[in-house]
This record gives sequence, structure tokens and C-alpha cells, in this order.
Amino acid sequence: MRKNEGPTYDQLVARLKADYTHSPPDAERAKHHEFVNDTMLDVVLKMAAHTPISREQSVAFTQLELATRELHAALARNWHTMPKE
Repeated sequence: MRKNEGPTYDQLVARLKADYTHSPPDAERAKHHEFVNDTMLDVVLKMAAHTPISREQSVAFTQLELATRELHAALARNWHTMPKE
């Protein structure tokens, strides 16, 4: 038996079903999503004010948008692992 074989097919299917199923956030989770949005908006507005409009700026903003999506996915998919406040 090989080490680190990864998930079984059934585990993969379960994860994919969870990843592609929309679960509207409850009020507590919505606060965390709003925090992510507010924080990232603050970052991009500051960067826009301190960098020239350019291809590089656009690429950076795209990367920040992708980071925002990943943070939202982390909240949506892993909420159960969040420490309680």
C-alpha cells in the first residue's frame, strides 16, 4: 500500500458535491464575508491611489480578486473548523 494516496473516490465525490452546493450564510458567517469584502476593498483602493494605472496594477487587482474568492470559499467550505469567539 502506498503512503499518501490521497482521498478515495467516494471522499472526492463527497467533497465535490459539497463544493458545488450553495449554502447561504447565516448571520454570523455573513459578518465574516462582509469583513473580507471590506478589508479587500480597503486594500485595492489604497493600492489604486499609490500605484500607476498599468497592466501590472491590473494583474495585481486580479490576483487580489482571486484571493478574495478563495477567502469566501474558505468560509463557505470550512466554517465548521472556525474557532468560536
